[in-house]
Parts: sequence; structure tokens; C-alpha cells
Amino acid sequence: MGNSFPIVYRASQPPHPLDSCEFCMVGSAPTRNTIIDGQSATINSLRQALARTSAGAPAASRTTIIDGQSATVGSLHQALANAVEAHLHARHRAPCAPKTKLLFARMDFRGVGNDLNSAIRAFACALAQDRQVVFLPPSRESMDKYPWLKELGVSWQSPWHWLHRAGLHFDSLLVASSCQLELLTPERRHVLMALAEANDTDAETTLTRLGESTLAKVSRLWRPIWRVGLGPTVIPSAFRSQGLLWWFQALGSYLIRARGSLRQSLNSHEAMKPFRTPPAAIAEDGVRSPLVAEHFGQTTCTRSGQRSGAPCDGIGVGWHPRVWFDLGLMTSDGL
Repeated sequence: MGNSFPIVYRASQPPHPLDSCEFCMVGSAPTRNTIIDGQSATINSLRQALARTSAGAPAASRTTIIDGQSATVGSLHQALANAVEAHLHARHRAPCAPKTKLLFARMDFRGVGNDLNSAIRAFACALAQDRQVVFLPPSRESMDKYPWLKELGVSWQSPWHWLHRAGLHFDSLLVASSCQLELLTPERRHVLMALAEANDTDAETTLTRLGESTLAKVSRLWRPIWRVGLGPTVIPSAFRSQGLLWWFQALGSYLIRARGSLRQSLNSHEAMKPFRTPPAAIAEDGVRSPLVAEHFGQTTCTRSGQRSGAPCDGIGVGWHPRVWFDLGLMTSDGL
């Protein structure tokens, strides 16, 4: 699952003149508690400090303070991970307003790995266009062509057949955007219902016919054209020099989080038995690589009216094994 992927940062890369990161200065815990040379940190200064510390510069860790402690390679990596998590959350869970731009994306049905990769790709495109992604079921044309999809009963409420077949809610694995949640409400669900049933090649036609003229002007329907690549320009300038692999690891770790009953099922599955009681050599409290960031969503807060230790992002950490793997490989047809 996406949240079990380690996020690895390239420590050997030389400093790069990155843009100052304003969102890191507002509401992002790592930069409020990170001081570099007497100043609140930006992404640029974090990366430069990481390069100095990784290179073993003697004064680097003394001039960088995180949570009151001299910085290490691991804490600097974690500060970058926290910054990108805050960036993604601020966009994906921003309040859904009438003029919020949307990218509607139909879930694929060609295998779990392919389907999730397609969803992450749609998420990347939405962010690059300053939109929130809203997932739809396969088109009516696809339903007619592949009757088994229709038999599984995928719908505007449950757009992905793998979860629907297991009786699991869509949000048990993929983190829904604020606008997806808004369009699931009784007052707005007619929009999702119409788009789910439509065979139009663009969302604007369906929304205009529905009388949703304001939404039609800010909405697009995403079509996964795999021959059109995604280059570094889809990465925000503050994080661009981290590269596409790093960016997509961050996107997958944010979007794909097994929670609720799915998390419980994974924990209790027979295949997970060796990881529920790991041997001492790979115990959970063992030393992990400084190049591996903590899982997204595990920071807890106590707010008025909330139980103690509730997830600060309102989502929480997804399921992951209680061990750290030395190497992770992903293969697909054609590689």
C-alpha cells in the first residue's frame, strides 16, 4: 500500500537554489520548530543544511536546530517529508468552494497496481493544474463493454470495483479530496450521479446540461493518456530538484492509506502473522535508516471537542507492516 512505501531523499545532491516556501511557514510544524542559522527554515535552507550535514560539515548540525536538538541527516529528511505532507494536505483538503477547480478522474479496472498508479497519476495532474481530484467509476461505455463491471455494482458512491466487491468504502484506501466529500453529500450527490452515468468526453457538457454552469467552468475530465509523460514541471518548484521518483513516492504515501476495516483486515490476515510479532533483529524499535521518513498522517493533536491524540490532519496514518524493509521493488508488464 502507498503508505508503506519508504520515502527516500537524495542526500548526495548538491544544494539547489529553491524557491522560498511560504506554506512551510504557515501551519507546518517542522518549520516552526526548525531554526537554521538563527532563521526559521525554508525548503531552500533545509536542503542546503541537508547537503552540508550529509557531507559531514562539522558546523552544519550545530547551526541547524530541530525541536531544540542539533539536526541530523534523519531529522532533516523528516523535516522535508513533513513539509511536502503539509503542502499536499493544504491543497487536497482545502475547503471546497464554488470556484474550486476540479479534475474528475475515472477509476481504472486493469489490476490493483495499475489502478492505483492511475489514481496517483490523476492526483499529480490535479495538483499541477491547481485542482482537486474527484474520482468517478468507469464510464457507461466501459460498463457496457465489460458486463462484469456492471455486475459488481460500481457507482458514484463506490467507484472502484476492488473495494466495492469487498464491501469497503472508497475512503478506506484512497484519501478523498474535500470536494469529493462535498459532492457525496445529499445536497450535491446529483452531480456525481450524473457524471458517473454520462458518456460525454468532457465534464463541462454534462454539468452544463445539469444546470451547474459555475462548476462547469472550473471542471475538467481527466483522460489517462499514457504516452504523454509527466515531467519535472508537474512538481512544485520548491520540491522540483528532489526529482519525479521522490515526488510520486510522496503522492502515493499521501493518497493511498489503508484505514478502518481494511486496516483491521490487513492486520489480521494470516500472511501478516510474521510481522505482528517480528523477531528481535527487525523489531519495531530497531534503528531505521535515516533516509526513510515516517509515515504520513501519524502526527496527533488534541483539539477542543476531539478525543486526545486525534490525527492532526483528520485522516490518520495508513496501515503498514511493523518492520522496515531494506529494498522495495515494483514490477509491471513491459519493464
